[in-house]
Amino acid sequence: MLLSLGVPGTGLFGVMDDVVRFAHLIAIAIGFGTVVSTDFLSVWRADKPLTAEYLRAVEAAHFVIVPALVVAWITGICLIGMLTGFDPAEFTTKLWVKLAVVTQLVVTACLIKRFVMPILRLNEGHTLMEVPLGDKLVMAFCAGMSMAGWGSAILLGGLAMAKLVPGWLLIAAIVGLHIAVVNVALWSAVSLHDRVRVRAQRVRLAEIRGY
Repeated sequence: MLLSLGVPGTGLFGVMDDVVRFAHLIAIAIGFGTVVSTDFLSVWRADKPLTAEYLRAVEAAHFVIVPALVVAWITGICLIGMLTGFDPAEFTTKLWVKLAVVTQLVVTACLIKRFVMPILRLNEGHTLMEVPLGDKLVMAFCAGMSMAGWGSAILLGGLAMAKLVPGWLLIAAIVGLHIAVVNVALWSAVSLHDRVRVRAQRVRLAEIRGY
């Protein structure tokens, strides 16, 4: 039905195409911006107790990210229909990569809901620095996957160069981005935990000497 509205890029079809693309990019921008701001907030207050206000802010961010992801999915499906008529033979490597990235974001959102939010609630009143290492790694992994996924969506949707890059190179770049971001997140979690451990050892040593 959509394909019968006119030649792509002209008339009503062209208007619909522009509207859907705009909504798609806006949803991705909102999701990415919310993820970045929430991650920076968490890092900034890593040495401060997890308050009820902070937990509400994180939950509010999650309630923004999920609808943005839903809109990105819906508009993405519409774009696929407009551009390919849902014919797999017309799917490009870039399109398959986009589908993989959005699927990854859906899985990550579920993991955050299932694991990260309970960890935060369980540690209310404590700092992120005091959270056990295993929980730190879970949160860091989810944060890294989310950041890499939304960043990849921005790159794939906003860079015209992505259309010109060979398929294998595009896949390597997106996978490489995920590996890099997740490893930085995990390293940061381990580094933070080591800092807490060293600080605790110094406190105990000072207490022993003082005693």
